[in-house]
Amino acid sequence: MMRKRSGFRILWDLLFLMKDLWIYMVVAIAFGVVGHLLAIMIPASGMGLILFQDKRFLWVLIFAGIFRGVFRYVEQLFNHELAFRVLAEIRDVVFGKLRTLAPAKLENKERGNLISLITSDIEHLEVFYAHTISPIFIALIVNGLILFLIFKIHLIFGFISLLSFVILGLIIPIYFSRTGQSVGLNYRNELGSLNSFVLESVSGIQDILQYQLEQKRLKHMHLKTDSLNKAQMKMTDFGIINQSISEVVVMGSILLFLSVGLYLDVDVSLMIFGLVLHASSFGPVLALSNLANNMYHTLASGERTLNLLDEEPEVCDVIDGVDIVFNELQVKNVDFGYDEKMILKEINLSLNKNEILAISGDSGSGKSTLLKLLMRFWDVDSGSIIYNGINISEVTTNSLRATQGVIMQETDVFQDTIYNNICLGKDIGLEEVIEACKMAGIHDFITSLEKGYDTHLAEFGSSISSGEKQRIGLARMFLHNSDLIILDEPTSNLDSLNEAIVLKSLMDFRHEQPIIITSHRASTLRIADRELSMKNGSLHS
Repeated sequence: MMRKRSGFRILWDLLFLMKDLWIYMVVAIAFGVVGHLLAIMIPASGMGLILFQDKRFLWVLIFAGIFRGVFRYVEQLFNHELAFRVLAEIRDVVFGKLRTLAPAKLENKERGNLISLITSDIEHLEVFYAHTISPIFIALIVNGLILFLIFKIHLIFGFISLLSFVILGLIIPIYFSRTGQSVGLNYRNELGSLNSFVLESVSGIQDILQYQLEQKRLKHMHLKTDSLNKAQMKMTDFGIINQSISEVVVMGSILLFLSVGLYLDVDVSLMIFGLVLHASSFGPVLALSNLANNMYHTLASGERTLNLLDEEPEVCDVIDGVDIVFNELQVKNVDFGYDEKMILKEINLSLNKNEILAISGDSGSGKSTLLKLLMRFWDVDSGSIIYNGINISEVTTNSLRATQGVIMQETDVFQDTIYNNICLGKDIGLEEVIEACKMAGIHDFITSLEKGYDTHLAEFGSSISSGEKQRIGLARMFLHNSDLIILDEPTSNLDSLNEAIVLKSLMDFRHEQPIIITSHRASTLRIADRELSMKNGSLHS
């Protein structure tokens, strides 16, 4: 269950999330404070020179005019440096968290929502760190000093300035942030939902066209776009109201300042000088007031990001466990379910070296779930999975993954060359890759391409067929040279000829490697030494 945070708590947690970068914030704030004070000094010293005929104001005016730009430049330099570092650091934290959650937690995640979080949500957080924290501290320091000077001029003037600063810099941002937080979260969620829908539509464009679903999908997209637009309009309305109230407060405070000064018959020179100080110091607090316009995004993006970072992995990596080289597998009385639905019941099986075990069954019967339990996507509810006499929960994660060569129903490919897609970053010679591709029945297809193994695949592998992606996955598995081969519908996207090539390769390749294979195809199941049938979550001989 996701933790519900207040707006203040979100900001507090975000601040401490990037505590290693506080030094950049401190330097930016220091130069920002001096820069804003120099900016205020320009009109104030100019008016002081006119009113009091004191040449010291001239020197202050010259100094402020020269160095205001320098301090502003350094402030922005450190804020931009902070922004770049935040983008890198927070994405590193998020990807690190995704690695701990994968693969189980990401089984049901909407990819578009994750893309939205990794891209636009984090970019909004970058704005918070680089352009929100500094204005808050700058306003507190700068306007605090200005208040001190105005109180020195006249007590009533000081209270007028204090009231206007509090309204602009505190009440307005807090009120609009709180009232707009749910609106902002709704907008971020609507955006993530639309991203997922578009991504899904692009991936399935062939089926959409084949079954003439264009109008239905387009209508659905219009509905999602309308929902997103309505959420954005609500945020825009909040922004307009916020800006209007801020402008009214500024003008009202200036008129009140003048009226009170005239009513109390304050010295005209002091009143005008104080008014110039008051009017020219609104910059920092107006920046705070305007922050409310971005705060909806910040709070929503922050809550989504922090919720992801708070998620607990279904299983934790085993580091101080036992390394294994596969010898035997035993599954004893395993029960498993999720979302209050029992998927597997009283599962028992054994597997020895040099054995091919086939599991058949209808879609949804639990075959893929069983294979994922063998890879420890999840821990069993009851019973045990034992490798070489050792419970799977005590086997080191790296050892378990190194032991298993896996082909699942869907093979993901990357926007890279075919060679790199097969090697997956490992230093493997071309000859080995070619041999693996021949075994997977894809070498002839690759060499028929103009650039061969240097051919770049399109995003999501849209430039090749599902069968070709599946054979790339098989080539990866052959190169992995694992002790145990787990295959989930490995030939579902292959024609009969390529199925025969792959099955022969599996028989030749396995040596002493055992194979667990699930399939709907009788031709695929025929290579098995033993076959079990999965029905309603139970295994039968």
